[in-house]
Formats: sequence, C-alpha cells, structure tokens
Amino acid sequence: MLLTTLFVTLELPVGATISPQGDYQASNLMVSRIETENLVQQAQKLYQTGSFTSAAKLLQQAVNEFKLSGDRLHQAITLTKLSSTYLKLGSWESADSAITASLNLLQELNNSDDNLLLKAQTLDNQGYLEFIRGKTQDALTTWKKAGDIYQELGNTSELINNRINVATALQALGHFRQANQVLTGLDEAVNSQPDLLLRAKGLRNIGNVLAAIDNLKESHKILELSLKNAQDSGSNTEISQTLLSLADLARLQ
Repeated sequence: MLLTTLFVTLELPVGATISPQGDYQASNLMVSRIETENLVQQAQKLYQTGSFTSAAKLLQQAVNEFKLSGDRLHQAITLTKLSSTYLKLGSWESADSAITASLNLLQELNNSDDNLLLKAQTLDNQGYLEFIRGKTQDALTTWKKAGDIYQELGNTSELINNRINVATALQALGHFRQANQVLTGLDEAVNSQPDLLLRAKGLRNIGNVLAAIDNLKESHKILELSLKNAQDSGSNTEISQTLLSLADLARLQ
C-alpha cells in the first residue's frame, strides 16, 4: 500500500507596496513567515531520516504559527504533512485530527487546482487510516473520491498510486474481479513514468496485488519488469524488496 507523503516547498508571498508606517509590521510578518517555512523544511529532513517524532513536533509548531498569521492554505498543507507523519508513528487519533482539520480548512478555500490536489492527497491519507483501522469499505469510498479528483486534474502519477490503493481495498473486500479490472493496463501507465525508481515501486505494488488476487502469471510478469527497473535505477533497497516479492510469489505457484 502506498502512503501519500506530502512535503511541498512553501512559497513566500510576493512583496507588495507598503506605507512607511507599516514597514516594521510587514518586516516582522515576513520574518515570522520565513521562520515558519524553516520549521517545515527542518521537519522534512527529519521525516526523510525517519525521525518522525521530532518532525511531528516541528510541524505542529508550524501549524500553530500559520494559524496565528491567518494563513489557512499553508496551515492546511502543513496539517496534511503532519497527518502523514502521525501515520508513520502509528498515532491514529492524532492523524485523524490532522486530516479532519486540513479538510475543514480546504472547504473554506477556492477550488483551484493546487487546492484540489491537496484535498485529494489528504483524502488518500484518510483512506489509508480507514484501511488500517479495518474500515475497508470506507477506505474504498474515500480513495475513489481522491481518484476522481486526480482524474479531473489529469495527474497521472498520483492516480496510479491511488488506483493501486483502490485495488488493494477491493482485494481485501473479496472483490477480486473488480480489483483485477482496476489494475488492467495500469502497468503500462506506470512504465511510462520517467523516474526509474518510482516506476519500479509502482510495478512492484501492482505485482503484489495481482499475486493477492491469484493472478500469478501476470504478477510474475509485472514483478520481473519491476526488478529490471529497480536494477536500472541502482537502488539496492528496491532490488531487495522486489526479489522478496518474487520469492513470495514462487511459494504460491
């Protein structure tokens, strides 16, 4: 299963003409904004090194700062990042609260493409949380909502990950034929992605789901393709994970 990890670079506001008496206040606001952005960037580095507890503390601090400044968009963005971090920590209640708060804020904002993308990514996190809590039907419904948004935006890479999650939920519910239909042709879309490592991971996930729904022949084909991409990418970690998937598949055959 793929877990959305939302860590985007926050943009500083474009400068505006300010009256002399407002210079000091505007300067302080800009400094505060830069400091808050630095908190998020520090959290990103901690997240990438697996220091999720420390990352969560910094993200929560950033959320509070954005709330104080009235920046609802970046508050929502940071809440979604925070939810991803809590999911990594297994802090389900905290993740749920962060997801709900982000979605509530997004309801107050316009439906720009960027805001819709953030909403879909937040819904993906919500679906993941519902799935691991055993609410598989709810997860399926949530992931389908996110998928509709990715489809509307024409965001192929996010849609691929979303479709794999949808197939995983269908498989868990026993809808093997539907899961297979969702995955049909998805390997071609994944294989057209330029990033070799992402391509390898996507194909491996598809292969694993195909194995789970007993489509062993197709699973082997996809996993072999995943292994080739992993080898071309030079990622020893991905090569090892794909070989493990192939070994698990061999035991089923």
